[in-house]
Amino acid sequence: MVFVKKYFISSFLIVIASLCYGQTYFLYGYENGRYRVFLGTFQIRGNSIYEDKYGSDSLFNSYGTYGSEYSSTSIWNKYGTWGSQYSSTSATNTYCQNPPAVVDQNNNIVGYLTANRYISNTNFGISVSKYFRLQ
Repeated sequence: MVFVKKYFISSFLIVIASLCYGQTYFLYGYENGRYRVFLGTFQIRGNSIYEDKYGSDSLFNSYGTYGSEYSSTSIWNKYGTWGSQYSSTSATNTYCQNPPAVVDQNNNIVGYLTANRYISNTNFGISVSKYFRLQ
């Protein structure tokens, strides 16, 4: 009986820890025929996106390489390749053809960060594009 209780408590703590820390996703931009340009990371905790304002690779660190509105590798740069409303690889272009890909820790593309409503976020539990207010 004591073993069963310890096992249950251990399992419960593992589940809680995974919900608290969340899943990290990576964003890659399309260049030269494939997704190869790293554009930063974000985490999903529960049913929402966690805004890590201090992580060096975070999309939400406004002073970092991937979160600054002035960085060339940022989706927030409205004049850059990944944030311009005119670029064919931009998350904010409603007609883009190759938007940034959302990649999981196993290196699988699980969706796309895009304002183009005709490109689906297949297999992705949370609508990333709605969170980023791109649609």
